[in-house]
Amino acid sequence: MIERRDAAFVVGVDVDRVQAFAFAVGFGSAALAGVLLSMLEQFSPFSGFPFTIAGFIVIILGGLGNVAAGLVASLLLGVLETYGVALTSATWRSVLLYGAFVAALLLFPNGLFARRART
Repeated sequence: MIERRDAAFVVGVDVDRVQAFAFAVGFGSAALAGVLLSMLEQFSPFSGFPFTIAGFIVIILGGLGNVAAGLVASLLLGVLETYGVALTSATWRSVLLYGAFVAALLLFPNGLFARRART
């Protein structure tokens, strides 16, 4: 969780406490998302699959270590999904997501926000 654990410890950061807090925030936000989602939809063993696929698409398009690119990729995917479902139907949601994903990979094989290598 902490990128430079030794350096943080040297400057006086309580590393174990920060890591426990980060995990608590992560699990708390996941629990809150589950509770809010349960008010709108019924649960089944496969109820999280569409969200997982959308998350993987955002991670691949934005890049794993780039938070700003991930935010931009998620906003682009959300706008595409919202307007695509509004203009077509909800049954085309997966087709839109996969189509945009494949098109982006064909056009930008290194991701949407890949940096060029310096020569």
